[in-house]
Amino acid sequence: MSRGVAYCERIVIFDYFQHMSFMPKQLNIALCLVMAALGFAPRAFAQYNPTPDSIFKYNEEGQLTMRSYFRYDAKSRQTGVAHLTWNKKAGEWVGTYQELVEYDEAGNVLDKKTSFWDSDKYNWKLAEHESAKYDSEGRMTYIEVVRFNVQRDTWIGENRQEMKYDAQGHRTGLTTYRWDDDIDKWVPAESVVSEFSKADGSKISDTKQVWRQGRWVNEEKSTYTYNAKTSTLQTTVQSKWDGSAWVLASKTDYTKTISDGKKNVVTARMTYDAAKGEWVGDERQTTVIDSHGTELLSTREKWNVSSWVITQKERTDATYDQWGHCTSQVNYAMTGADQWEERTKVEKTYNEYGDVLSEIRLTWDILARAWKGIINEKREYGPMGDILSEEKKRWDRRTHEWKPQSKSSFSYDDEHNKISESTSSWNPQKGAYEEFFIGRTSYKLNRQGYISEVVEQTKEEGTWKTRQTTRYY
Repeated sequence: MSRGVAYCERIVIFDYFQHMSFMPKQLNIALCLVMAALGFAPRAFAQYNPTPDSIFKYNEEGQLTMRSYFRYDAKSRQTGVAHLTWNKKAGEWVGTYQELVEYDEAGNVLDKKTSFWDSDKYNWKLAEHESAKYDSEGRMTYIEVVRFNVQRDTWIGENRQEMKYDAQGHRTGLTTYRWDDDIDKWVPAESVVSEFSKADGSKISDTKQVWRQGRWVNEEKSTYTYNAKTSTLQTTVQSKWDGSAWVLASKTDYTKTISDGKKNVVTARMTYDAAKGEWVGDERQTTVIDSHGTELLSTREKWNVSSWVITQKERTDATYDQWGHCTSQVNYAMTGADQWEERTKVEKTYNEYGDVLSEIRLTWDILARAWKGIINEKREYGPMGDILSEEKKRWDRRTHEWKPQSKSSFSYDDEHNKISESTSSWNPQKGAYEEFFIGRTSYKLNRQGYISEVVEQTKEEGTWKTRQTTRYY
């Protein structure tokens, strides 16, 4: 069951520009921001302005410590971002990051410049430059990334690739270049040519070539065959180039079946014995997966002369509630012939919305032959999924039982912004919880209904003290 509420968790850093003009912004775009990068991450609806001009952050003394500015194009795409912080010791603003971006009409990134602060020149210094090209269908055909090497005081290549496509949009060619430090130029490194079926678009083969002594040389080739009924990959055959012809090297067979609602997946790798002219087993893995996606059984085997020998076997026993949430998982490992030994255990409870109400994680102590606790947490939620309280316990190794550790409680405003938080830790000497952190957050909205100010405070010795103020413009 879903509450029908989409929470936004996209992080965007807002920064500052020098010698740049800001273009008008459009507010009606489908983008929701969470200001985690600025030190505050409330669980909220889309109430932060998706295209702010600037963000200022103040410390507990009310001093401006961070300035963030950025700009957009006519389509509200971010074209620049920079970030400055106040250097209290030097008594000046210091840039930490700047990025400028250019787009084509379709929104593809054509050019991206990243700069860092040059303290000596008190200005931005270009550190990395990325450029790209696209075909008429918007598919990337070229990308190049270069960065400035401070030690060598010169630009060096980081990445360069060229792509080709067929009429159906399949990538048929990928050429990768490497940077040659001796001549300070790009040189070809490797190329992969792919062939696709014109009938159904399935990949037929990949041919890899490497650049040697001024020419392309074959290295390896992979060919693919598919199941006629399901169209899923059935076999991959790899061949090596011996200088004049392709020679069989290895192959992998994939088998998928469904029985009693469980999926059985077998991956078997074999190598080609040229002397005998036959395939010889190498390694095999068999996996059984239930309808919930849990791996119930995993078996690894190695080929030993004439048969497969198990090298590793793991099992998972899982149970589910009426909504399909996994309430219990116990993992075992085979230690001998049909002998299973526990490894880990997870137990969870949920509400009808899928929120985790309690979670206990344990690990098996091989020496003590007993379970040892790792995590024990309980939570309470509000009607819209906001966490109202959280309780944690720790495992006492001496008494082998759970002991209280901490308690936290939270409250929210009507828009689900967290406005208060208190945390208490357990005092074993007093046998009671002691509150050690109390915090609250207040918000202001502008005329458009976006958050314009966030003030975070903590309570110390009965007095509320402002720790951070963030303003959005």
